[in-house]
Amino acid sequence: MQIQKILPILYIGLFTVFDPIAFDFLATALPLIANDLRATPGNLTGMISYYLLGVGFAQLWSGEFVDRYGQRISVRIGAVLFLLFGALVAFTQDLYLWYAARFVMGMAVGLCITAALSLVRENYAEDGGKILSIIYGAGNFVGVIAPLLAGLLISYYGWHSVLWAIASWGIVLVYVAFLLFPHSTVPAPQPFSWHYWIDAYKHILSVNEYIIWALLSAFSYGAFLAFITGSSYVFAEGYGIGSTVYSYMYSLVILVFVVGSFMAERFEANDKLLRVLKYCTIALCLGSAAIIANALSVQNFYILVLMILVMSFTTAILIPHGMALALLPFEENKGKASAGIIIMHVIVGSAVGWGVTIGHHPYGMMIGIGMLLQALAIYWLLGRVKRMPVA
Repeated sequence: MQIQKILPILYIGLFTVFDPIAFDFLATALPLIANDLRATPGNLTGMISYYLLGVGFAQLWSGEFVDRYGQRISVRIGAVLFLLFGALVAFTQDLYLWYAARFVMGMAVGLCITAALSLVRENYAEDGGKILSIIYGAGNFVGVIAPLLAGLLISYYGWHSVLWAIASWGIVLVYVAFLLFPHSTVPAPQPFSWHYWIDAYKHILSVNEYIIWALLSAFSYGAFLAFITGSSYVFAEGYGIGSTVYSYMYSLVILVFVVGSFMAERFEANDKLLRVLKYCTIALCLGSAAIIANALSVQNFYILVLMILVMSFTTAILIPHGMALALLPFEENKGKASAGIIIMHVIVGSAVGWGVTIGHHPYGMMIGIGMLLQALAIYWLLGRVKRMPVA
């Protein structure tokens, strides 16, 4: 592959790895943070949900911003905000100030991800699913290593060191955004028009294929978020697992996600892919049901972990293909279309996260219910697919 084709992959991967860093690196420290800040399980979900709300809020304007001003200025602004407010998160011990700073970090992440996803449609139209699978797989190696590194940092320096490590990633992003990121070719900015903005989103939402595949990706993300929001308390309270063992288990889940992402790269956007997605959805349904049954009966730690690994593998295939297929019909407005996908991710993910936490069950029943509801919605969406989209 020519260097001109490789470089966009590297930039997309660099700026979409925000999410694994914002979630996975923090996962091991969350129970300790909640304890020190006197937070309840609901507060713990708030730590994640305010970040997600920031990501979602960014999508209300980031798509228009990326389409009008290009990816380069977008990632510069996002990288600076991530660095500054990541440092603020590390400094403060006030829960509500922490929420506010995480909200701004979420906006920074949302802006950068929108810019990065628009590069996929711009540079790899027909191979978008493959490219996103590669990026998700490579990027989530961070998620494999992050909990282990976080555990070591906590052991020696306390949980604040994890927050400083997250903020430090902003330094890398600022360097790349200002010194290495290529210039974006965009039309001269025109005065903002609400009429144009609304019409553009009306056009995007009128594409039935976009709705189906964007929602499929969002529900798959929701299934994975059910694990993220519920697992730390379930494993600590229900199964008595310490932070070190939890970090190993979390890394294993992300490693399986990486394997699934690289497996997903092998499939073309055709009827064979549709069958693969249906098989993954059935496996997700069965695994979710097994988690519920395990919570109500034997309450076996290894069964729970095995079924979570099934979820990780299947969502690793579903998420990137759903996103790529949703973007495929668009030559224009790709930034807004990318933003729409992320908004769906945020809405579904936040709803699942709050539901899992509010229904707090020590042996993971709510995790299983959250995953099962997403899997059933995905299966219903796949039943509505008449044909695979083409560029």
